[in-house]
Amino acid sequence: MDSGSPRSALIVSCDVVGHGADVDLQRQIARIKGLNDCIRQVCAPYFGGDAIWASGGDGGHLVLLGDAHGETALKLMATLFRWANSQTGGAIRLRLTGHHGPVAMLEGADGRRELTGDGINLSGGLLGFGVPGAVVVTAAFRNEIERLRPHGTPLVSSAIFSGERSIYLKHHRAHTVMHLSIPGVFSSPSEIRVRSDRSMLHEALLANQQWSAIYHAKRLLQIDSSDRDAVSGLQSINPANLVVHGREPGRIEAHPLFSPMNRQSMLDLVHSAHLVERDDGETICVQDDPGDAMFVVLKGQIGVVLPPQNNGADAPRTAPVDLSFGEGTIVGELALALNRRRTATLQAIGPTALLAINYNTLQGLLSATPKNVRLERTFNEFLLNRSLSFVCSNCHYLAKGPSAPLASLDHSWERLAEDSEQFTLDWKNTDCAAALRAKFKSPGLYLLACGRLIESSRSDVVNKRLDATDFPIVFVNLPNAVVSHCHDFTFDPEAGLPLVKIIHVSDRALMSQGPAVYARLVEAIKRQLASQFLFDVFISYTNKDEQIASIWRQQLELAGLRVYMSRPEAMRRFKSEIELALAESLVMIPFVSERAAGPDGQPGWVQREIGYRKTLFDEAHCNILPIELTRGLAQSFADGFSAIAVTGNGEECIPEAVAAVLAVRNGRTPPPFATQYVDKLPI
Repeated sequence: MDSGSPRSALIVSCDVVGHGADVDLQRQIARIKGLNDCIRQVCAPYFGGDAIWASGGDGGHLVLLGDAHGETALKLMATLFRWANSQTGGAIRLRLTGHHGPVAMLEGADGRRELTGDGINLSGGLLGFGVPGAVVVTAAFRNEIERLRPHGTPLVSSAIFSGERSIYLKHHRAHTVMHLSIPGVFSSPSEIRVRSDRSMLHEALLANQQWSAIYHAKRLLQIDSSDRDAVSGLQSINPANLVVHGREPGRIEAHPLFSPMNRQSMLDLVHSAHLVERDDGETICVQDDPGDAMFVVLKGQIGVVLPPQNNGADAPRTAPVDLSFGEGTIVGELALALNRRRTATLQAIGPTALLAINYNTLQGLLSATPKNVRLERTFNEFLLNRSLSFVCSNCHYLAKGPSAPLASLDHSWERLAEDSEQFTLDWKNTDCAAALRAKFKSPGLYLLACGRLIESSRSDVVNKRLDATDFPIVFVNLPNAVVSHCHDFTFDPEAGLPLVKIIHVSDRALMSQGPAVYARLVEAIKRQLASQFLFDVFISYTNKDEQIASIWRQQLELAGLRVYMSRPEAMRRFKSEIELALAESLVMIPFVSERAAGPDGQPGWVQREIGYRKTLFDEAHCNILPIELTRGLAQSFADGFSAIAVTGNGEECIPEAVAAVLAVRNGRTPPPFATQYVDKLPI
């Protein structure tokens, strides 16, 4: 066994391009077997002596020690090319390189010879400059062949070297490399492949590899924003021809973002977007990270990494979800569409490049002058479709769960998207409260998809906030079915980013699902509205009945109900708070007595609160439960509502009131609502 002293050697290196990406194990086995057969055929006489084969899985290095193996090295190259070109179903894409340099041999852990040293290291880096069907060699290899040429062996005598070029190899100084050809056996291009974005852009366009062309064009534009080759290359691509692999194996679909664009729109987008590049195995983003960018895969693959599912202490963990996406796929779009935290961890599979489009990029594109109407329409439709798809998959009162109204309909969001819109409110730049009120006049369902809202009165006691986490209803206006209270919302300053996104699904889109589904949707919307009310009970009373009202409040709260009861000071001081509480209580419980009547026949405060409640909701649906302390007065205070007549404090009647309130809270009785849109009136 050698001691590790360096020796001069000819090194032939090879690899099969795309071998590792082939999922057919039998093809992989046949390919490697054929490769090894070629090496054995040529080099068998030298194994155990001057020849060492160092396998690399999809290729490897054949090291020929000594000074007289030039003919053997060339014969091996010729044999490998004949084998690669003779394969059934198309030639194997084989890269070959040659080098002459020092190697050292050590005894490996298994007793076999192991190679190390500058020569073998350089040969590995040289493969990256090879192209399938060509042989790239170093000047040292050429010099060794030229030294052997006088001996007159056939292949050595006919070897032709062309296209010298200086390159840098990883961890090495500059080297001269060139192509090798042997007439009648194999030929290489006249020039060495220039590893530049310009040359690779041209190659990608010739091969109709459009995503690769966009990638190299973007890299050129990062060096020179007006690069003529990059601009020309992008303008030669017809966006309508850009495709992406569909959800079903083997299915090809038009690209959802690029295909509707024209060439100029695509050029503008590529110009404005950022290029993100990651090495194999690097993490791009982590689940629950904040982010505002979506990505289009231009090169490589993206893997979705989800935590393993644990089904219990004694149950085995399930296999990880295997989701990977290749060129053209859009990932992470919810960060842009809904400003959501990342729903999964994304990892690069192989060297990967992504076109990143974030909120500022998109705003810059859409606010450019002159306005690109087509680009704006394309983005709005794409983001709306992705938003609706996500919302329908995760919104329990629409489609999530077996009992949801749309759960039985495949791709229900697609029908909704035909008559829906998504609009963004940026509190830094717009009077969003006014914009919101104007929008509400159009019938439909308005749900919060991004951000947080707070009722503009901002009462400490009645603190109405909406958070997009569970897609709460901001407003619903379904004429003749259900209309909610129209709150004056503003941006919640504690939310951070002052962006709010609201999805408006029109009444026509909801009704297009069919009468039975629409009826179920209306009931589900009512239940969702009930869950969003701040209080179960609003107690209306005059201060002369405060003692009885306080007893009821205490007992109602002990029953687990959320109760609003205004403070005993002058109620006018809390007018806005009371108005909001009346709108945010499932049931109004007014205490009716002669003490609650106003002076000189004028309505007292209890009567005025009842009147205001009736302006917020339809009289038939405003859920007023009068507590009659003075017999015969309920009709004059709240005509048409069934009252509970009590004597004394009426504590024995409290369970009846609790049951009525729980029926509303649990969805057995509808929450208060209207059937027509009206602007609210003050008390």
